[in-house]
Amino acid sequence: MSFKIKKSLCLLARVCTSLTMTLANLTELAAAPVAPAPPLPTVWPRDFDAAQQHIEIFQPQVEGWDGNHLEGRAAIAVGAKDSTPDYGVAHFVARAEIDKTSSTVQLRDIVFDKVDMPANPNASASVKTALQSRITPDGLTTSLEQLQASYASTHQGAQPGLTVQKTSRTSSSPTARRCSCSWIATRIIAT
Repeated sequence: MSFKIKKSLCLLARVCTSLTMTLANLTELAAAPVAPAPPLPTVWPRDFDAAQQHIEIFQPQVEGWDGNHLEGRAAIAVGAKDSTPDYGVAHFVARAEIDKTSSTVQLRDIVFDKVDMPANPNASASVKTALQSRITPDGLTTSLEQLQASYASTHQGAQPGLTVQKTSRTSSSPTARRCSCSWIATRIIAT
């Protein structure tokens, strides 16, 4: 064998060995487990202390959801830190930001419209103030599936997505007479 061929074969063998080692390292990296992202807090109830009171907010129930505008209510428990609480309902509006990747909804800019405390109606205003002062502008994070299920149960089994309505138009224009029907897609909730 000539010297040049021998030298070329040695070089080719080193290149093949290097490629094999690189592929082996890439295979190991691909097989290595990826640490999951830390879960967002979607556990209910959420609780906090306000002066002498302890307040718990339970999972929100959706009453209306149009685009990113969400209206709902949440059960609340209010009482002294070491006693039996009074229960009530807090009605709110919020801006819903959906993250499909993490399957969560961030309820932002929450405004409590009304708080009902049946056992202690005089406490409603102070509880509303306490709730509003404790909710940050970033709001609360909750599960997208939980909110969709709440919406469906509130609206008699309605499914999130698009509904299609057929409507008729009457007009004197030639274009409208040729095409007297149009389809309008109405978005129920963000999917």
